[in-house]
Amino acid sequence: MSELREQLRSARNVYCSVRYPGHLAVDLLGRPPRQIPPMLLILGTIGAGAIAAATLLLCVARPVATPAAVSPAPEIPIVRGVNPLPPKIQFELPTLEQLRGLPTLDYLSVVRPLNHLLPPVFRGLFTAGSSDGPQAAADYNPDAESIA
Repeated sequence: MSELREQLRSARNVYCSVRYPGHLAVDLLGRPPRQIPPMLLILGTIGAGAIAAATLLLCVARPVATPAAVSPAPEIPIVRGVNPLPPKIQFELPTLEQLRGLPTLDYLSVVRPLNHLLPPVFRGLFTAGSSDGPQAAADYNPDAESIA
């Protein structure tokens, strides 16, 4: 048993000792870009803040436009007995009986001739069906002339 253990240990040592000769990440990806020195980064941040503060001060410190001289409002003559507002408009919605008398458009007569342009899945949606809903696509006959 000790001989087998020695063989396993030596095989493990050989397996663990195999290494890539060099730096694999650098060989595959190349050298990383040069980093910005921290002092330059700090100075750049301070400079950008100073430019932003100066721009803000320029915008806030001076007025956008000089105020114009205010002239007094002209006198508006008041005419007695004249209403300056227009009269109220009376508006009433039509009754249901009046709406029933209006002509209607048969929707299916407009859509049905265009039914052949639809994909087969949607062809049954715009056909006359029972009161439960549209007729199934399998029951649809495009040559039928009457609308149920």
